[in-house]
Amino acid sequence: MNYIDQHMHSYFSFDSQAQFEDYLKLSDNQIVTTEHIDLEDPTTGFIDRPLNLKKYLRTIDELNVQYKNRLLKGLEVGWSRRTHERLIDILKSHDFDLLILSIHTNGIYDYMNRKAKLERDPAILVPQYLDNLYEGVLAMHEHINVLAHFDYGFRVVDVSVDELLRYGEEKLRNLFDLLIEKDVSFEINMGSILAHNNLELYKTAIDLYLQQGGNLITLGSDAHFVKDYQRGFVEACQYLDSLNVKFLTYYIKQQAQQVRIKELL
Repeated sequence: MNYIDQHMHSYFSFDSQAQFEDYLKLSDNQIVTTEHIDLEDPTTGFIDRPLNLKKYLRTIDELNVQYKNRLLKGLEVGWSRRTHERLIDILKSHDFDLLILSIHTNGIYDYMNRKAKLERDPAILVPQYLDNLYEGVLAMHEHINVLAHFDYGFRVVDVSVDELLRYGEEKLRNLFDLLIEKDVSFEINMGSILAHNNLELYKTAIDLYLQQGGNLITLGSDAHFVKDYQRGFVEACQYLDSLNVKFLTYYIKQQAQQVRIKELL
């Protein structure tokens, strides 16, 4: 598919061993990896997750000599209030093609840490997580391009569509209004849909996003293994086309580009 997967990881992320060269074999197109930058992660006792950013950027530059500038530079920015200033300093010190924003933690635990005492009551969890997303976008919109996996807080603790709407519809609409106002794209995360069974949550969120007037949508596989590159993209494009969505968005040098969905089918 002639579209740049907007959420992938390589061995520079703590939870992946994927090689750039193996991704490049799957397409003649450009690729971008969005490596984790998670500072003071509660899962590690508030120690930074390892990311050798200088080596990552240098490796991309070196491979681009061999691969004719087919590799772009990206990060998945794990935001929290306590690390905000450090993150801004890092992002301002380097040039990237794509920065996606993730809210992995509530400041006490990572929402996917099954060993933590997770909040399991949707009446509390849903508004709390959506408030965290709103705060993160409000704080970071000038620096990031995409809001990743809006459902991350609901991957381990099951939340139904009814519960999402009952406890979070107004907050979700407010979040989408903020994304639209700040020109931040909404990500359809295929890892959430295929690995975490949140398809119905995404269908509901997409409907609300479109109702609010949103038109910046990215597709991300959230691949940590090469086999998951662009997994489910054809089906996602078919679904969006059925909703009369015209374009997918991707980023180069943090500038939004768009491709017609019908050209991808």
